[in-house]
Amino acid sequence: MNLEALYTLISNFLIVLDNKEDEQCQMSDGEVILAYIVSFYAHCGNYTKALWSLKQNKAIKHVLSLSRFSRRLKRLKPTIRQIFYLMGEMAKQNCSVFQIDSFPVKVCHNIRISRCSIINDEEYRGYNKSKREYFYGFKVHILTAENGHVVEVQILSGSTHDSKAFDLFEFDLPESSEVYADIAYTSYYMEDILKEALGIDFLPVRKINSKHPDNKQYVNYWRQYKRHVVETFISMVKGFYPNKIHATNLKGFIFKIFGFIFTHNFHILLK
Repeated sequence: MNLEALYTLISNFLIVLDNKEDEQCQMSDGEVILAYIVSFYAHCGNYTKALWSLKQNKAIKHVLSLSRFSRRLKRLKPTIRQIFYLMGEMAKQNCSVFQIDSFPVKVCHNIRISRCSIINDEEYRGYNKSKREYFYGFKVHILTAENGHVVEVQILSGSTHDSKAFDLFEFDLPESSEVYADIAYTSYYMEDILKEALGIDFLPVRKINSKHPDNKQYVNYWRQYKRHVVETFISMVKGFYPNKIHATNLKGFIFKIFGFIFTHNFHILLK
């Protein structure tokens, strides 16, 4: 990733947001966000390694200590989420086809659940159907544009069913958009609301025993084909993931999950 192009892009977003910062700051907000992205792109979410590499490469003149960097990053969370929203709005303007899917993120291996300090509740125990295994952690639901840009994300406990996550999405998409999904997101009620209120065609793969008029083999084949692209994008996001995401608390862990998705979007923009 070109650091100069990345920093320029971040700076432009901050200008659009009319971001104000203290003139006495040795490390600007743009540089803090740059280090945040670099940590996920090149160092599996390790802030210490990212700061060290930027210092060694002289990409940033004044590099903060880890503790000061963490405090600055915490204050910048709302700004980072605003940038994510702006990036999503940009992606929506040139796209009318979207996909929705989910993937699990483990907090720890099952054998270590009793010693897990970040979470301690049965609601985080989920089932990964594709791998036929239980996991302990979170389920990440993403709505992607056809070019791979994640426009909406929901990070929920592992046991939360996809249909419940479906209700949380805003679906702030252009009129006449098409959204492809798998069987788990079936909700006839929500399909009708999206169509009537927003003009969005929600097109999930139908269950075998579904009595819906569009439950035809060729229709399901086409929908399955159109939604498969989101699995490629999920693989791209997970390509940044380490074997274990290190965090000291629940909010920090969730923010790191978000960080990998945030970094993926910048990767798509700068390709």
